[in-house]
Amino acid sequence: MPAASPAPDLLLASKRVYIDPHVYGLPHQSASRLRFEDLITRRLGAKITNGPLIADYIAVEISSTPVDDNMLDADAHVVRHDFFQLTASITSTSLVPFPGRNLRHSSAESDLPERDSTEVRSPTATPSKAPGAPSHHSTRLRTLPEVVDPTLADASSPSPHSDAHADSSDQNEESSARTPIRARTARNPESNVSDNEPPSLDSCPIPDCIVPTNRYAFQYEPIRDWALTFTKWAATYALDASTDKVRFGKAYLYAVSGMMSNLAPEAIWDSSLHSAASRRPEFFELLKQAALDGRDAALADDRVPLSENELYRHLGHAGDRYDDAIAAGTLRELKNEDRDPLQSTSLPGKPAGKKP
Repeated sequence: MPAASPAPDLLLASKRVYIDPHVYGLPHQSASRLRFEDLITRRLGAKITNGPLIADYIAVEISSTPVDDNMLDADAHVVRHDFFQLTASITSTSLVPFPGRNLRHSSAESDLPERDSTEVRSPTATPSKAPGAPSHHSTRLRTLPEVVDPTLADASSPSPHSDAHADSSDQNEESSARTPIRARTARNPESNVSDNEPPSLDSCPIPDCIVPTNRYAFQYEPIRDWALTFTKWAATYALDASTDKVRFGKAYLYAVSGMMSNLAPEAIWDSSLHSAASRRPEFFELLKQAALDGRDAALADDRVPLSENELYRHLGHAGDRYDDAIAAGTLRELKNEDRDPLQSTSLPGKPAGKKP
């Protein structure tokens, strides 16, 4: 009997998945659909195909997916869509449930058509969006970098640049290399929290308005307010408060912005918070103070940062709450005249003796 081994990162490598249109098919679920497709491609290593007849798995919504001839004729595993979410949550197993061989029985092998590159999307292809849904730009949840003590912020303050130039350059520089975020798991928050997690862990904050997708999200004060609340939450629960020899600067802001992008992936990118802080010194100082407050709270409670999987689940649940609030119409919609486009050109001074 072989010894137990960790589950591989890509449990469904080389498998093909057909997602029924009823899975996250409502207009307000377009972001959930993107995250679900990304879970299948990025976390499980499978490819999404448009043809059920050449799929290894067919993901269905049990309450609404009709059983048609294509599904009956397909030599594939027909599974509920949460099968993939549960599979992605596996961290170790004594038997890898999906070996690297083709899961079809041998009699069907000869009937399989050759793989058509036009029918199978690569993991980085842009998924289709439901009509009328809020637009979302795909990004990814990074493995959190080692982050820095906010008290040393000035040593690596962001550099200034204009609003339009910053937004367009950030988009152009990152769009070609950007990979999608990981999808969310179950909606039950209690089941997503580790048994070792303190019961006082606060829910990941969501905005009290719909995040605009016009590339100027942080020109709206409610979005900046959300960023401050989110930064404190991230500093309290997600970022390592014990790290000493690092700085509050670009890496820190990228880490927080990457978490925020899980809720509004087309409006916020990994670079967005850093870009906004570089143009608004007062906002930068408020972010630094929020990070300090969160760090102090973490130290006071002797908290251990959430693991990547735990953090991912909390962000996923926050994304579900945000999507549900949009669908329920409880979030206000910001108007263009609410923007505050005035940009600052100076930054907090760097301490003497520090290299720029």
